[in-house]
Amino acid sequence: MNSDATGEGGTCFVDSGGPKFVPETDMIVAVQSGGDRICRAESWAHRLDTPQARAFIGQFVTLP
Repeated sequence: MNSDATGEGGTCFVDSGGPKFVPETDMIVAVQSGGDRICRAESWAHRLDTPQARAFIGQFVTLP
């Protein structure tokens, strides 16, 4: 998703590991994997709600 187009600012290539939120909430739905050098054209994130992601994360924290 191009977050710059939503008015939320762009994602840069150094933003890896940062959270991606549901707009206007504190719910994290993905972890940022990367972005482009101009911080507005591309963004890659890994969803946290897939069974594989939940199985991995569940080894370290209690999930809702």
